[in-house]
Amino acid sequence: QEHLAELEKIFVDPPMIGHGIGSILFDWARETAIAAGATRLNVTADPQATGVYESVGFRRAGEEPSASIPGRFLPTFSIDLTGM
Repeated sequence: QEHLAELEKIFVDPPMIGHGIGSILFDWARETAIAAGATRLNVTADPQATGVYESVGFRRAGEEPSASIPGRFLPTFSIDLTGM
């Protein structure tokens, strides 16, 4: 049985991008989700962050409508936590 965790509100201040902070945050999120019993971690992302999520192992899962901008769709990503 799959147990899902949702990653929400994770940001790196633009001047700090490229300094490894995002990797540290993703490691923390994975460890926290695994400790809570999750087998999969999902996230709805900003379209400009697609490469960041893919670079740390997330795979594109689809898209969903933006809650704040009518007509805009946001990519969704997922990562399997069972092999970590």
